This record gives sequence, C-alpha cells and structure tokens, in this order.
Amino acid sequence: MSQSESPVKFKAAASLTGKRAVKVSAGTYTGAAKIAVAGVTSSPIGILQTSLATNQFGAVRMFGAHGSYEVEVKVATAISFGTLLYTNSTGQMSDATNGASAAMVAIQAAAATGDNGEIIEAVLFRQLT
Repeated sequence: MSQSESPVKFKAAASLTGKRAVKVSAGTYTGAAKIAVAGVTSSPIGILQTSLATNQFGAVRMFGAHGSYEVEVKVATAISFGTLLYTNSTGQMSDATNGASAAMVAIQAAAATGDNGEIIEAVLFRQLT
C-alpha cells in the first residue's frame, strides 16, 4: 500500500476503533483537536489508522490532502472493486450515499454479507464541492 501524505496526530475524545472515518469533536484539548466517530451527517476529516483509548493520540489520514493515496478502511456492506464509498452512522464505509459526498473508491472487493466489518484498501481522494 503506497502512501503519499503523512498522517496528522489527533487526541481521541472517547475510545475509537481504527480504520473508520472520524470528525473533529466538539470537545477540544489545548494544543490538539479531539476526534470522534464521523456519522452520516458529520463532516469527516479522514480515516483513523489504529484503535485508540480515550485521550490517546493517534494518526488520521486526512481527506482533502494533496493528491490521492491508498488507505485501509472498514466496510459495513459487501463492496465491489471501483465502488464509491461513503461514511455510515458508525464511521465505516458503505456504498449507500445517505446524501453525503463520496470520499474514496474501493480498490479491493469485500465479500458478501457475512464479512461485515472487513478491512479493504481504498483510494482516498479530495472531495469535490
């Protein structure tokens, strides 16, 4: 998996599972913004790289960074290669739009329904407005 951008460090507002979309939390920490799971109506800032305990620091691969690059994400549904991916209510990626803008495209398929939560690779790209 190639990476063209360095991740940005954030502090977890609560326990977070890695490979999910995150947003800046309403709570803040002096010197660093806190993050929380991004839901359907949230404005996600990127994908958390590893699981974090409350108040632990961790790396986020940012949406809108220069160019595009591969990132691992958790998916909530069966996904085909080339599917546009959107954030769902648990911060996992789904093919359901829910009125949100696509944030990435799958470059690996996820198996049928029994594999919910499977980690796949996707290309993260800058959102167009």
